[in-house]
Amino acid sequence: MDFSLLGYEVAAWQFFAALGLLFSILEVFTPGFVLLPIGIASFLTIPVTYFYNDWLTQLGAFGVHLILVFWLTIRYIKPNLNKKTIKTNVDSLIGNIAEVTEAISANGSGYVKLYGDRWQAYSESNEEFSEREKVKIAKVDGNKVVIKKINI
Repeated sequence: MDFSLLGYEVAAWQFFAALGLLFSILEVFTPGFVLLPIGIASFLTIPVTYFYNDWLTQLGAFGVHLILVFWLTIRYIKPNLNKKTIKTNVDSLIGNIAEVTEAISANGSGYVKLYGDRWQAYSESNEEFSEREKVKIAKVDGNKVVIKKINI
């Protein structure tokens, strides 16, 4: 199917190739992952233009390719894009190893040193911890840290 676009004769495959190239380039300048699947669907429609000269069939194939590519993108690509989240502030303390600087009794609290800071701490399971013992931060409770023994 040839048609006139801005005074130029354009074949259907050229139209879909230009559309695919345009959306693929625009994806670089936009956040998210929306325009590239449209470009891919356009490229996938090019072979259809060689076998079917009807514009309605070509647009239908483009629609099917668009749905297929968006489904594949949502199903397989998007879940893997932002998998790694960076812990910040007190969330970054959880799981780190600290050193007891003031003994902690079974039901009491004491202090641990982590990254040069002194944190008030208490035991997760009411265990006793001696001075200079290495412990693991289990969670943060307000301005205190909850600690547990290190499992080796």
